[in-house]
Amino acid sequence: MRLYAGLSTHFVHDAVHNQIAEKLKSAFFKHYRYQPPPSEVNAWRNSLRAMAAVVEEGGLDDHGVMLEYRLPLTSKRLDCLVCGRDREGRGMSRRMLI
Repeated sequence: MRLYAGLSTHFVHDAVHNQIAEKLKSAFFKHYRYQPPPSEVNAWRNSLRAMAAVVEEGGLDDHGVMLEYRLPLTSKRLDCLVCGRDREGRGMSRRMLI
């Protein structure tokens, strides 16, 4: 389960245009059937804007991004998962906690 998945370019656009927190809030409600705490929504807004800046600065314009990814068979979630290919075309993923 994840609350957001898309291309890194879409993620950056959503974060820069202050849409990412609302998308996560909506997905959270659809999945859990209650609203996330305002503090979590604010944390998404602030930290994911910073994460978008890192993705953009790093030139990761052809990668995938998943947010609030729940690890199978656990109650743990990854805040942000960036996946793609390196210069040699090998698959890679990086776990980034924000």
